[in-house]
Amino acid sequence: VDPVMLNLDSPLFAGFEKPPLVSAPEELTPAVAAHLRASPAARDALLALGSTGAMRMVRIRGDGHCLFRAIGASLVLAMHRAGAERAAAAGEALRRTLPQLP
Repeated sequence: VDPVMLNLDSPLFAGFEKPPLVSAPEELTPAVAAHLRASPAARDALLALGSTGAMRMVRIRGDGHCLFRAIGASLVLAMHRAGAERAAAAGEALRRTLPQLP
């Protein structure tokens, strides 16, 4: 992982903030939750999390690669919210871990 990508002010980081076929994060409002394929209890639980600001909704187009796109978007958006120091630590952990994977 290039350290430039972990700089929150970097144009490269900003380019990865919203991957293709992924919406920008939006507040989880009742109007948004109405479109979720979930039970009423699950919707209520998600709305409760959304009301705290702890959760945002990101729409990802289902195209066969959506699981990988969702994981990648989640990592990038989490690093953006974490701040530069925590993002750098996570990047270092990825640099150590990824070469060990088969």
